[in-house]
Amino acid sequence: MEKLDKLVSRLEKVTAKLESLGASRPQLAPKPAHLGGSGGASADAPPHVKAYDSALSDVVERWAGLSKQIGGDVLTMSDKVMHVLESLKNFLWMAAGRSEPSPDEVQKLCAPIVNLLKDI
Repeated sequence: MEKLDKLVSRLEKVTAKLESLGASRPQLAPKPAHLGGSGGASADAPPHVKAYDSALSDVVERWAGLSKQIGGDVLTMSDKVMHVLESLKNFLWMAAGRSEPSPDEVQKLCAPIVNLLKDI
């Protein structure tokens, strides 16, 4: 029973440390709805994600529409590029509120984007 009490005590200390660390870090941005976030008004995009959308939205919409009209391989490539652009946006969401990752972490986070680009 004494071992169990010691274990509970250690867990409480660790929990307190984790909670204090969590309180001192900025909160992560809410996830986009398609990544499992609520997506409602409480999930407003961070400024850099809004800027990304603003910079690309008109051009991408026009390009996607033209790609659908042309069809064939152009449409296939358009779909793949749209996946890359969406992955880049997701990367921006993940970066919100995080401290700068190590180069190894960046490589792991960018791996899905790199794989999509290789497919193109």
